[in-house]
Amino acid sequence: MSRKKRQSTTGTLLDLWRPPQGAGDAVGCLATTFTFNSTIFEEECLGRFLGIDSTPERDGLAFTLERENALGPVYAGVMVEQENAGVGHSMRWDVLSVRLPSGIQHAKLSLLVWTSQVRLIISSANLTEPGYRANQEVAVAVDFTPEESERDLWNDCTEFLTALLNFVPESAPKTRAVLFIGQAEARVRDWAPAPSRRQLHRRLTCTLPSTGGSADPRGALAEAMAHCKRIGGYAPIRVAIASPFFDQADSDRTAMRALGTGMGRGIKRRISIAVPSATPLGSKVPRLLAPRALVAQARNYASEVEVATLPPVDEGGNRREWHAKMLRLSHDSYIALIVGSSNFTTAGLGTGGRRNAEANLVTLVRSGDGRGDAGALEAVWPNVTTVEDVDGAEWTGGGMEDGEEMAESDRVPLGFLSVTYRAGESKLLTFSMKPDALPARWEIWTTGSDAEILLDAGRVGGSAIAVVPWTRSHPPDTVQVRWDEDHLGILPVNVEDPTELPAPVDIEGMSSEEMLRLLAATNPSAELRHWLRAQNLMGSDDDALDEATPADLDPLRRHDLGETFLYRIRSRARLMANVRANLERPVWSEHALDWRLRGMIGPKEVARRFVREAEAASDPTEALLSAADLLIVLREVRFNDSPGALPKAKVKGTLDEFLRGLVHDLERDLAFTEQLVGQSVFGFWSRIARGAQ
Repeated sequence: MSRKKRQSTTGTLLDLWRPPQGAGDAVGCLATTFTFNSTIFEEECLGRFLGIDSTPERDGLAFTLERENALGPVYAGVMVEQENAGVGHSMRWDVLSVRLPSGIQHAKLSLLVWTSQVRLIISSANLTEPGYRANQEVAVAVDFTPEESERDLWNDCTEFLTALLNFVPESAPKTRAVLFIGQAEARVRDWAPAPSRRQLHRRLTCTLPSTGGSADPRGALAEAMAHCKRIGGYAPIRVAIASPFFDQADSDRTAMRALGTGMGRGIKRRISIAVPSATPLGSKVPRLLAPRALVAQARNYASEVEVATLPPVDEGGNRREWHAKMLRLSHDSYIALIVGSSNFTTAGLGTGGRRNAEANLVTLVRSGDGRGDAGALEAVWPNVTTVEDVDGAEWTGGGMEDGEEMAESDRVPLGFLSVTYRAGESKLLTFSMKPDALPARWEIWTTGSDAEILLDAGRVGGSAIAVVPWTRSHPPDTVQVRWDEDHLGILPVNVEDPTELPAPVDIEGMSSEEMLRLLAATNPSAELRHWLRAQNLMGSDDDALDEATPADLDPLRRHDLGETFLYRIRSRARLMANVRANLERPVWSEHALDWRLRGMIGPKEVARRFVREAEAASDPTEALLSAADLLIVLREVRFNDSPGALPKAKVKGTLDEFLRGLVHDLERDLAFTEQLVGQSVFGFWSRIARGAQ
């Protein structure tokens, strides 16, 4: 056997989730995956995307509170193949179950949006521990900025995600995902298009079943071939395949036929196939994890067919399963590399009746236009080992087609559409169903050791909607579906309105002063960690100085001067000025604005603490005057129009409505103080309240 060397192009997938320099605030993210590990997504991906400084292992509660506060104003969702969607998750982000009529949701595409940059990640990696930490995968990140955005590729991305959402049942989470894509499109719409580059062309090539109506099914291979002929001028004459999975049944083996018939005619053609191997140590006969018929079929279309084995180890000598999917198409006039989620299968490439949902990036460089780019494409190809005696090799047939990590539960019948949790005083679970697609006998249970039945076929009858009161303290993140006696599946539960979720109980003891400091801080996460240390809820560490607490908020200065009246007045004035400045920052969505005003650390929560402190005090004067200060600050907030942000008029209208409601609640809740404070104090409070409406 001989080895073909290539330069290293390794990197860390998780690093692609970190905001680039100057990216701005997080707006939202939408990812797609086949198999799914919610811990990887929540702690590793979202933690990096949101710029959370703490980690769950080191900081525990601090991470939880930072995550809740950071997730509040942003959108986050994951579209998952339905049989793998039943996972525990935070109610602050959505799990959307994708239900294709045939095939599976297999795309691995992530759209990350910050205020000044958008990133598209196309990869072969599922959102799982093996995908992000163990396997050999391939990923490409494409950035869009106000100065430069590839319009065709951007349109490809949003078109695919929108089409994929057609296979998600109607629900509040689906509505949120549609709105997020619309917000992302509006943000990028006015960004400058990338300058034309003759040497490099990138597009998204996808496989997707028909979405109904006039929409035709899509095939990634056909789209890649068409792109090569349109930009390169000719059909490819040389093809290289690197895939961990292949079709197994002879009748389904249309991928190679579609590839071969699409290649150029009347010229020498070559096909190279790189497959996984499991050759025993010391054996001279390679054991290839692929069907032998691959070679026989390739020889029908090419005069030269080469077989190689994919690398089983990384540069450190650790065994890492090959999971990347790559296809290289070339002609004397160009080289094109396709990377992404499509295995070399009929369903993956969209060459037959059964089609997965797949997303791949094709990058084409024309000969003579940019040899550096062509060399970079060549360098991406793995270090493969040529099999010298192809016919003498042991061909095992390979593993299961699309056989990545399979779900342990059954595929839930399509009649069970979605489960939505309504928070608030009257907690409810709403079950959406398609009655004619339900099994005759079924039950829905809570999960866990104390599982109890929630619903069954007898109680629903032919209804499409069923509502069940939820009496437990914490919302469920999944429910269990049992049908036909021996079948069991899991459905995800998403929240109807995230803003109605209660704040973590851990911050209930936070005073109004402490919450104001969080609201005023330039780095709320650092201030939150300081508060946790003060409450002995988090151990001290050596990097406490990175909190960058303003000098006037420093706990040592407060210890020295905090009892002086003048200092307290000046400190409160600076605090309120910082609160106003933070409230005046541009806001990027109606959801983010609502969170800024009503979220777990916002004016509504501060006002609630003023009321609580007034009720507990023998003299509520300070609490009453503090409430007045807050209303003055809110009344004086001024907004400016900012590119990509909500219009000033919209923000002002929402703030005015919020302020009227807040004044109404405070006047009601603080009316009792009239009997406890002087008329001058209560008269001042009343004038401020009336003026703030």
